[in-house]
Amino acid sequence: MRLGVDFSEYGGDLAPATAECWKQAGISFVIVQYSARMEQHLGILQAAGLEAEAYVYLYWDRSPWNQTPADRTNAALQLAAGRVSRLWLDAEDQTHPYNEAQLQDCVTVCKLAGIPCGIYTGRWWWVPQTGNSQAFAHLPLWHAEYVTNDPQARLDLAPDPGDGFQPYGGWTRPTIRQFQGTSTLCGHSVDLNVADDSPGGDGLSDEERKIGKELWRKEVAAHNLANVWRLEEGGADYSTLVITDAQGQKHTLAAEVPSWLVPGATPLS
Repeated sequence: MRLGVDFSEYGGDLAPATAECWKQAGISFVIVQYSARMEQHLGILQAAGLEAEAYVYLYWDRSPWNQTPADRTNAALQLAAGRVSRLWLDAEDQTHPYNEAQLQDCVTVCKLAGIPCGIYTGRWWWVPQTGNSQAFAHLPLWHAEYVTNDPQARLDLAPDPGDGFQPYGGWTRPTIRQFQGTSTLCGHSVDLNVADDSPGGDGLSDEERKIGKELWRKEVAAHNLANVWRLEEGGADYSTLVITDAQGQKHTLAAEVPSWLVPGATPLS
């Protein structure tokens, strides 16, 4: 399992020593809030070599700053400037009625920007507020369900992400589990998270993640293949993929790889 933290602007600026302390504690990924402090937070994480993701709190209808959810999503992506591996859409607001079309607009903004997104929520909110909608079950889930209210961070209590998970919204297992709320780790206010061993909790190798989780999903679905997780060969720009299915059968696939993925990919020899 991989341990991570998320934190908001209310904890103040992030100190370099704190990021290093997190690394020593076993933290391998950090999720930052879209806020006025996001630039500073991402800069420190980048310097520390910590994997960064981000989240944006969505206010249905309009935010107190007169932004639609899509406005906030777009602003978060612009601030992130390619420095995050995923943007999480935080669905928990109860100040206005939930608006599914607005959440879909946010997903579309991420798709057009070429940045993977996911949904942050909890069963306690999703089921009553959305009517247990399954419209976003194809996206990763960052699920909030706590195992302790200790004010001090308890990394030792990290469960398997799927332990005790009751399916909702079409999700059968969360990609990330937020297992402890507001607590203190290395002197900074954080929430604690756990994900599966592979980055992003998606069961893919590092090499496969470099060419994009969504690409693999598309190609597997298009060719009706099951349990395809291994990249065998790749062209210089990954325009061709040779993959092995669960029965050991090789398949050559033509793939349209988004240009934003290519700089992060290392072509295989």
